[in-house]
Amino acid sequence: MDKEYVTYRFDGWVFTPDEDKLNYQGETFTLDNRLSKLLHFFCQNPNTVFSRNELIDEVWNGSILTDQVITQAIFELRKTLKSPNRHAMGYIVTVPKRGYKFEIEHIEQKVDKPKVSTATRVEVEKEAAPTISDAPIPGQEEEQQSVATTPPEESVADTKPTPAVKKPAKSEKAAKGSPLVYMLAVAVVILIGMLFAAKSAGRCDIESSGLKLARDPLPFS
Repeated sequence: MDKEYVTYRFDGWVFTPDEDKLNYQGETFTLDNRLSKLLHFFCQNPNTVFSRNELIDEVWNGSILTDQVITQAIFELRKTLKSPNRHAMGYIVTVPKRGYKFEIEHIEQKVDKPKVSTATRVEVEKEAAPTISDAPIPGQEEEQQSVATTPPEESVADTKPTPAVKKPAKSEKAAKGSPLVYMLAVAVVILIGMLFAAKSAGRCDIESSGLKLARDPLPFS
């Protein structure tokens, strides 16, 4: 997640605590870290009186400091804030027997996200742009989709079982009765042959008897 930068604006000043910098009309002042922490606390709690002990607990996390260290930090911060002759006391007012107060009429807090440089954006756009080899050929995408959606032949064969072929009942009966028909046909042929032979034999007997009568005529009484 990108870090957010907080800035405070008051009376022409722009304070960026994350960078320990103060800016006034284009002039930049770099603060010591201890002074930046003190000013940051004052900006978060304007127009409120804090004792020395409270400043030690809130700003320096309860570290053991002498009164001279607190006095020196207040002095240096005042000196920086009143340098452009904008405020006689540098906005930090001493409240007798109570402590210090950051006296300001209006202060604005603004949260900014880091800006992406133009060069970085161009590089990101170049990396994201598809190359000619990566660009899909017209019609190829549809063909790939159709191939992907068409199931393989094996799966079709597995899902659709082959129905068993059944022969008609008449052909089965004809197949079962074919030997009987064959035997009947053979018997018919044999009978026809026997009748034809018997007829031929009868004709021969008649002809032989006729010849015999012709040769030996009957005697007359």
